[in-house]
Amino acid sequence: MSSISTSTILPLHLNTKQTHCLQPERLALLIDKSKSIKPLSQIRAFVICHGLENHPVLNFKLLRSYCSLSCLEHSVSLLNRTQNPSVYFYTAIIHGHAINDLH
Repeated sequence: MSSISTSTILPLHLNTKQTHCLQPERLALLIDKSKSIKPLSQIRAFVICHGLENHPVLNFKLLRSYCSLSCLEHSVSLLNRTQNPSVYFYTAIIHGHAINDLH
C-alpha cells in the first residue's frame, strides 16, 4: 500500500476557521492511515493548534504510530508532554523500543 499524500490527509481549508469541525474521530482515522512521519507531524501540529493536545486517544495513536515508524524520539517527546499518561502509553513506549531492538 502506498503512502497517503499529505494533500489527501488534511483538508484544503486547513488554514481557515472551518477547521474546528474536524472531529477527533476523523483525526484518529487519519493517524491510522498515515504511513510516514510527514503526515503525522502535520496532524500533530493541527492537534496542538486546535487545543486537542491532551486528547488521550489522539496522543496514544500518535505515539503508537511514531513507534511503528521507528521515530522513538517523537514518541518519547509526546509521552513527556502528555498530562497523566496511562499505563498504555508506557507499554507502547516499551513495545516501540523492543521492536526497534533498543531494549
